[in-house]
Amino acid sequence: MSPAAPGESRAAKAREVLEWCRHAHYKMRSNPTGPDWVLIWAGAIALLRAVGHTLDKEDGARDARLKKEQRSWWEKLKHTKPDPPIFWDFIERDRNKLLKEAELTVGQSAEVFIQGASATALAGNLGRMQEPPQSQPISSIHAARTGQEDPRTPPPSAIYSYHMNSGPFIRQDPRDLVREAIEWWEKQLSDIEQKATPAARP
Repeated sequence: MSPAAPGESRAAKAREVLEWCRHAHYKMRSNPTGPDWVLIWAGAIALLRAVGHTLDKEDGARDARLKKEQRSWWEKLKHTKPDPPIFWDFIERDRNKLLKEAELTVGQSAEVFIQGASATALAGNLGRMQEPPQSQPISSIHAARTGQEDPRTPPPSAIYSYHMNSGPFIRQDPRDLVREAIEWWEKQLSDIEQKATPAARP
């Protein structure tokens, strides 16, 4: 992060939190599962909301011009509700669902492929086993059903997917929404900083 130029208003702390959001998004793209997925999601959605609070409580406290523009921005944002959806229906809504109601609004699934069979797990629950063609070796079918390793069977592979379980963005990939939220915050911070910085005199 480049240092602020003399006279420039910069939301340094809010931008630091936004960098944490980017790291959380990177972690979300590494196919986390189980409790790891829940923890990374929780961190991402909480941090996305924290950008705005930090802008107000930290950056605004040390820069009166930034505080003024932040207040103006926040009043306009409240008057446009429910627009933009990425803030009200994702950042605000899902943070509240998680932290105030302990409701997880995202899910994950994994389709595991083993020679001769495949099974789908939804949010940690094993789905229905799909029967392989009759031409497949019986030993491979047995391995898929019992979990016993067969020396002729290659290691299983899995395709992971992630989805919103509820709300206006249901079935969408939450990782895409986190990326969109980061881009939205970047624009908001840049606009607020620009308005809070006095125009250079000729």
